[in-house]
Order: sequence, then C-alpha cells, then structure tokens
Amino acid sequence: LSCSLLRALLFSLFFLRLPERVSELMTHPGLDSAALGKAFSWQYHWREELDAYLDAGNKALLKELCIEPVSFAAL
Repeated sequence: LSCSLLRALLFSLFFLRLPERVSELMTHPGLDSAALGKAFSWQYHWREELDAYLDAGNKALLKELCIEPVSFAAL
C-alpha cells in the first residue's frame, strides 16, 4: 500500500468506529508541508491530512454514515 492510501484507509476506519454523538477530530490540514514545517517547530504531516479529507472514498463514507464535518465554531 502507498503511504497516502494507507492514511486514507486509516481515516476511513476511524469514522467507522465513531459513536452516534458529537465527536471531535482535531487536525491540521495544509497545502505546503515544507513551508509549514519552517514556520512551526513541531513536525507534522499537513498535506497528508488534507489529502485524507479530500479523498473521494472518505467523502463518500462520511455521506453514507451521515457524518457532517464542521468547524469547532459551528458547535
């Protein structure tokens, strides 16, 4: 499995196990991991998280499970 496919599969497995209530998934998706890595001292996988959110299979799974991603402010 490619790294990006594995991340998408793990993302999917996470959502399959969510209880039926409000749940928080704290993430930091971003476009340019290299630039963000220079701005923040902690190392992170910003682009990989964004790719998992944009994955068509993950989007379809969220819709199928009636999961609506919202910002924390929307709560």
